[in-house]
Amino acid sequence: MKRAIATVSASIAAIALSAPPASAATVHFGFDEVCFVLASGEQLCSAEDGQYNYKEDRASGVVTYSVKVTNSSRLLSGGVEVDSRTVTSTAHAVVKDGESMAYHATYTTVFKATGTTCTYKDAWTVTLGEIRHLSYDVKCTS
Repeated sequence: MKRAIATVSASIAAIALSAPPASAATVHFGFDEVCFVLASGEQLCSAEDGQYNYKEDRASGVVTYSVKVTNSSRLLSGGVEVDSRTVTSTAHAVVKDGESMAYHATYTTVFKATGTTCTYKDAWTVTLGEIRHLSYDVKCTS
């Protein structure tokens, strides 16, 4: 859990460092699907897209960050998809005068393999350095 928070926090920090000094519009990014042939002859394909936003209110000293990223990967054998995974993560942070006031993150992972689809959802909220909300859910269907 701490590793996940640190990972998303690092992502937000990177966005904060690259953000312009004043409010900015939402920035979209994406990487088209790329496929690699594995030693087994199967293909592994992946793609990613997302967006981030940075807003600064200099009068109040409040900065808000938002990021959403979706990463998809799939495994093909003989041109047929045999496995896939989609991970969508979001994070929202509010910082006042350089101090983290609130942070909320969610992860949704969808796995598909051999006729079964599983969805894992994870969410947490940290306010003034304390975990205020933590939840997760797993559901599978055939």
